[in-house]
Amino acid sequence: MIDHNKKPRFIKPPNKLKMKVGTGGIEERLLDDAQTYIQQTKIDFKPIAENLLKDVMNALQAARNAKQEHEKKVAADNLAGAIMQLKANGGMFNYQLISEIAALALHFLENSKINPDALQVIDVHAKTIHIILHHNLKGDGGKEGYALVKELEKACERYFSKHKE
Repeated sequence: MIDHNKKPRFIKPPNKLKMKVGTGGIEERLLDDAQTYIQQTKIDFKPIAENLLKDVMNALQAARNAKQEHEKKVAADNLAGAIMQLKANGGMFNYQLISEIAALALHFLENSKINPDALQVIDVHAKTIHIILHHNLKGDGGKEGYALVKELEKACERYFSKHKE
């Protein structure tokens, strides 16, 4: 029989990760120094982004040339990796619009199959990022940036309405 008067016993397992790493955090001064360094460093992101865009375009070409499923999978992984680099670095260099468009492209890529139409949509995202760099649209791009993102979202929606997967 169950004894309802008996109190439950709680077992707290040891936190092995915490035991290895310890407690604490990063000193506030170090965070302030790092933030100051980031704000004062004048690195031109355009050449970095152009190289990352070349990686995207190369991965797109490899995906177009892929015949077997394994090749398509490798090409899609390489394409996703190149897009992730743009997403990660854009905001760090005050190109939030590039990060936003790369995030949109990445989400699209993760939810679609590799086919010519999907690759064309990704290509439009890459060309849009190229235009952003060419016109030096920093930050969120203002009204123009908003309009670009909305049009890319519509392109993704058109793809998904055509390819109900």
